[in-house]
Amino acid sequence: MTRLENPNQDLGDEDIISNDLMAILLDAAPSVAPPSTLRAKVLARINGPASMKELITLRGNEGNWIQVRRGIEVKLLFRDQDSKSRSFLMRVHAGASFPAHTHDGVEECLVLEGEFNMGDLTLRAGDYHLAPQGAVHTELTSRTGALLFFRTSVTEYPFG
Repeated sequence: MTRLENPNQDLGDEDIISNDLMAILLDAAPSVAPPSTLRAKVLARINGPASMKELITLRGNEGNWIQVRRGIEVKLLFRDQDSKSRSFLMRVHAGASFPAHTHDGVEECLVLEGEFNMGDLTLRAGDYHLAPQGAVHTELTSRTGALLFFRTSVTEYPFG
């Protein structure tokens, strides 16, 4: 039986290509230098962000925005396995709303841009809001649109 007849055959130490042919092929291949940042990225992936051995920077144009409701998108910034929390941005378009809810864990919110309403409470750029575990929020809305930073327990919000 040949290798083509049984592609799953264990070849052991058998050479598929002779050393001479391999040398010719390697010499013919163009030399490609890896990006200068590749080593740091590979090591960061191996160690994982939870190890906190590497600094983490996410540029404004990096990461993915995920639509969680009509007019509301989130971008996960960091998930901390040790504290079972995560940090993310939430972009709320003008007129969008988020339903009333009860918090499973502590939620911190900082308004970066625009206005955000929690019932009768209006938060503006620079305002900070903390909801302790068990707190109840009424419907959340934004008349102008807003960009918010959140730090929550991983049980909050169904994404990432």
